[in-house]
Amino acid sequence: MKRMSIVLLACAALIFAGLIQPMDTKLFEEAMDVGTAALLLAWFAPALPAAMVILRIALPRPVSPALIWPLAIAVLLIGLFLTLASTAFSSPHSTLLSMTHGGVLSVAGASSVLCLAIGRIGSNGARLAFSGLALSAAAAAWSLLSVPSVLFQANRISAGHPSCISHHGPSSEVSSIWDLRGFSFYTTDSGYKSSSGWYFHGILMVDDNDGRQYFNWSPRRFRFDRIEHPERFIAPLRNLCVPSSAFWSEL
Repeated sequence: MKRMSIVLLACAALIFAGLIQPMDTKLFEEAMDVGTAALLLAWFAPALPAAMVILRIALPRPVSPALIWPLAIAVLLIGLFLTLASTAFSSPHSTLLSMTHGGVLSVAGASSVLCLAIGRIGSNGARLAFSGLALSAAAAAWSLLSVPSVLFQANRISAGHPSCISHHGPSSEVSSIWDLRGFSFYTTDSGYKSSSGWYFHGILMVDDNDGRQYFNWSPRRFRFDRIEHPERFIAPLRNLCVPSSAFWSEL
């Protein structure tokens, strides 16, 4: 049990580091009561595995499977419902990533709840809990690996010229390297109608000898692609951030 506890704690720590998001107080203030509850659930979800694993270690005996199985199924269904609801308002270009993000959180939450009954749910139940957390931890590791990938690509493209990185949309500021994680550095903004794909995931701006260049981050290919004719987009690319030689040291 001690070895399993260490593995489960490692998975929970990865999930927390790879998926936790800063709390958007403005978004909470604008939401209605039901919306606020949903936002709180989504925000707390990455911390749930750590809380459940620590609780299981602290408990003198496993919780009854009769209680845990319905609770785990409820957590999974609520998570999937919130995922579908949020994806419905996302950009068509972000559907897969948004579904993956919510699905990973749902599986992580349900699996961590199952951990409370390890020791009484049998080997198949324990294997299911471990597999769910391991799969979620792998997705969280991908999210964390996005940080060095973004930084490497951006430094290679900018080649020492003034540059900066920004989200594209209403919340454009990238204030730390945590904003460059895979499950943070993508957009769910869709414009003003369902068919609009006006927003990019993330923008690299570089002031080089040929003027200002714009590049979009591709989470699928882990690279920046040059944006041709940036002036043609309805959601503007200009003034998202100010290219600077000191940008990298400020992250």
